[in-house]
Amino acid sequence: MIVRIIVIKTMRNLIRNILLLSALGYSCTQSSNTTFESITDQLRAKYEGKTAGVAMAVVNESKEIWSNSFGMANIANFESMTVDHVINIASVSKLFVATAVMQLVEEGVLNLQTDINEYLPFAVVNPKYPTQFITVEQLLTHRSSIQDSPYYEDSYTADTTILRLEDWLRSYFTPRMIYYSEENFSANAPGTIKQYSNLGYGLLGLIVEQVSSQSFDEYCEVHIFQPLKMESTKWLRPQPFGLAATAYLYMEELPGDEMLLKLNTISTEPIVAKEYIPLRRYRFPNYPDGLLYSSVNDLKKFVQMVLNGGAADENRILKEEPLKQMLSLNGVESDKQGLGWSYSGMGAIWGHGGDDPGVQTGVYLDIEGKLGMIMIKNSNVGSRTDLLMQLYKAARLESQ
Repeated sequence: MIVRIIVIKTMRNLIRNILLLSALGYSCTQSSNTTFESITDQLRAKYEGKTAGVAMAVVNESKEIWSNSFGMANIANFESMTVDHVINIASVSKLFVATAVMQLVEEGVLNLQTDINEYLPFAVVNPKYPTQFITVEQLLTHRSSIQDSPYYEDSYTADTTILRLEDWLRSYFTPRMIYYSEENFSANAPGTIKQYSNLGYGLLGLIVEQVSSQSFDEYCEVHIFQPLKMESTKWLRPQPFGLAATAYLYMEELPGDEMLLKLNTISTEPIVAKEYIPLRRYRFPNYPDGLLYSSVNDLKKFVQMVLNGGAADENRILKEEPLKQMLSLNGVESDKQGLGWSYSGMGAIWGHGGDDPGVQTGVYLDIEGKLGMIMIKNSNVGSRTDLLMQLYKAARLESQ
């Protein structure tokens, strides 16, 4: 397997900018003969031996069509990966933030076009555009002009104690406080240019807290996880629980000294090339942007709710209109951006990917065809898009 890492300044971008020359020996082909059987045969062969794992599922709005898992959840213990293993799902977490926000919009207590400062306990202003306010919608669509500075990347830690979400964000956005910098904002005016922002989703989590008078994790537990019976899904999770998969970092080439020092703070062993290095359960205070722990079997329930127009059994999570608004192009068509969800341009596919040290995740939905594809890996090896598209082709072939 050959995975070249393009090293740039930040830890999350290090993982996001993996150039895949060969991913576990397979790639997505354009063959019309892709089937679940052929995918199973490929992955069973490629995940033999001491490798990290992958778990996947394909569903429609009412049932599971196919699921399987390969490789190991814990290499040292020879523990096989399953669809019930839990790991942090990285930026796929943002779909749940967007859902929480749209629930409050549906209730009429939150407005997408309102200045976020009407909901926050401190002011957030781009100092380059002091008279222009930032809206809730701009946070959802990554057009807020808020950007992730080195302070954000440095907040990754294996410590069990982290700043509260409100305290972290206050320090990041309030002038003269410890994490404030003009680098926290881009040179673009709010609402103009799409620039992916993890901090924007931290602010959305805090807005949910302020409007609902609940902590963000408690709000999601009551209004999303419990109604969907997502019993293994929790925010933050500092301790081992249930079937917890270990995250592994695999690097063909080592980064520079500065990045290596950062990665070593969350690893259980010294970072070396061409080996699976187990990582500690790291945390960061801006947790709504990517620190939701879940499993394939739990994510299936969320995906089926979306495919079913916002309802799951007797529980309605969202009305159809706000859900359609989430799954509609927002702003410039070339941005391929909805509210939380992104449009792939491949048929009718909407989805979101997630990349963090030692994890790679993805959710793709064909809304018109009522098909959902889910994938969780406990390593950064392989192509998420290739694998999910193989699942999609197999699902369409089976449904014909």
